[in-house]
Amino acid sequence: MNDVAVKPSRDVYPGDLITLRKDQIEYIVEVIDLPANRR
Repeated sequence: MNDVAVKPSRDVYPGDLITLRKDQIEYIVEVIDLPANRR
């Protein structure tokens, strides 16, 4: 996340960039908004 390795329990906030790899393809996802509650 944001070019730093993090633990799974790290909170995410709008504007964060999440980089992940799946089957040798690298994806970059930007967090735009979060729901008001966790449901």
